[in-house]
Amino acid sequence: MPNRVRVVVAVASTMAAFLGSLAAEKHPDFGAQIGTMGTVRGVALAIDAYRTDHKACPPTLRALIPEYLLDARLLRDSWHHPLVYFSSGDHFVLLSPGRDGRVDGQVAPPGGFGTGGDFDQDIVIVDGEWAQSPENVDR
Repeated sequence: MPNRVRVVVAVASTMAAFLGSLAAEKHPDFGAQIGTMGTVRGVALAIDAYRTDHKACPPTLRALIPEYLLDARLLRDSWHHPLVYFSSGDHFVLLSPGRDGRVDGQVAPPGGFGTGGDFDQDIVIVDGEWAQSPENVDR
């Protein structure tokens, strides 16, 4: 199981980086936003796989390496900020603090969209589902 997850995460991260570089032509931070969404989604998939195998969420993101994630660089967003992770053991929250690197909390309703052009807003996944993401980016 972990090998398949690593392949999925690697492909998702590679695609996100490619799409992010294309989007960077529109605005550099837009490309970073797309790349970050791919990274956050890939790490959330790895957390879900760990939770399936161990019947609990990992205690830290580093616990995913190397069995579920190939490289610790995947634990940073496209602005080079560390991803932020909270877990109760059964549930988890994973987020990128956005361009400004500050954890601001959720401004959109759960499952909603933040302001598309505000690159400082957090990008948030709760238990594998988008809780907040930019309105200008397809999930």
